Amino acid sequence: MNDLSEKVQKIAPEAQCTVRGNRIKIITPVDSVVKVAEVVKEYGFNHIESVCGTDYPSSNEMEVLYFVGSVEENLKSKVVILGSRIPRDNPVFPSLINIWPGAYFHEREEYEMLGIRFEGHPKLAKLLLPDDWDDKPPLRKDFHIKKWGAIEREDSGLRIERAVLHNPQPECIPTQSDFMKVKTPPLLERFQQALDVPDYDTLGRQLFQWVRRDERTIAISFGIQHPGSGHMRLVLGVDGDIITEVEPDIGYVHRGKEKMCEYKNYFQNIPLLERPTVHDSSGMLFPYVLAVEDLLDISDKVPERAKYLRIIMAEFNRLLNHTYWLAIMGIFTGHSTMFMWPMADRELIIHAAHR
Repeated sequence: MNDLSEKVQKIAPEAQCTVRGNRIKIITPVDSVVKVAEVVKEYGFNHIESVCGTDYPSSNEMEVLYFVGSVEENLKSKVVILGSRIPRDNPVFPSLINIWPGAYFHEREEYEMLGIRFEGHPKLAKLLLPDDWDDKPPLRKDFHIKKWGAIEREDSGLRIERAVLHNPQPECIPTQSDFMKVKTPPLLERFQQALDVPDYDTLGRQLFQWVRRDERTIAISFGIQHPGSGHMRLVLGVDGDIITEVEPDIGYVHRGKEKMCEYKNYFQNIPLLERPTVHDSSGMLFPYVLAVEDLLDISDKVPERAKYLRIIMAEFNRLLNHTYWLAIMGIFTGHSTMFMWPMADRELIIHAAHR
């Protein structure tokens, strides 16, 4: 990683490079970010893992960090953290999707949650929040969790339940049903007039007009695939049997966990972080728990018994997870026996875990 640091210093002498183990952190002025990113990509780091924004109101700054990995065998264990600080009152950052296309949704999320504008991004549109969100970006420090309330949409009569100050409770985050009521993917906007009709005959006539006007392309909502929250649907533009456009609607998966964690202590956050993977909750907690232990410098103080117990629980959860997906696949493919056997084994594992 030291040779990468030297290459970065040659093209951006003002960049600050910190190498620690298999990680390198590069903080550079915002006008040097693109050329540094190109060097990092040429070195072999070709997989964007996440984009993280942080609000620092005390210094009137925001920080944007790109976490970049690689699918190359010799770089799989290494991570580059590339970023810069920008003014909080004018948070503009160059988009890096031309270098790492996988940053597309990450940049949209940071735009929506922190108000960071990524110059050059082809579509900085709503991703997770309702279309009528008119408050501050929710992950900014001066946005406070609000009491449960409601507003009325006068234009459509829809009642949208959402957060309205204090009392940090999980219920204050909009639900998936609220989200689906107000969010219209861009591809469907062209067909909104055709969909807002009093009867099926009128719908058919107007859809036919839209088909003629749009060169035979019509919009089909494919999904949601499951009634649970956060499941993706696809809005498809089709010409006959050919899919010509795809507009992903990734679902309301955010749930405001980052914001809620700011209002809770270490132990209170644990149930929140078990939720993203219900069938492997112990495994999901490992990154959080180990990170907190390292930050507090108490890793060597964790009792040996606790270490063994959490490894055992993680293994139980891993087995539960595998038996669950295998059983569900059996149902979806019409194999009832394939469903029953893994579920029977799953019951044994659950009893063992309870003991």
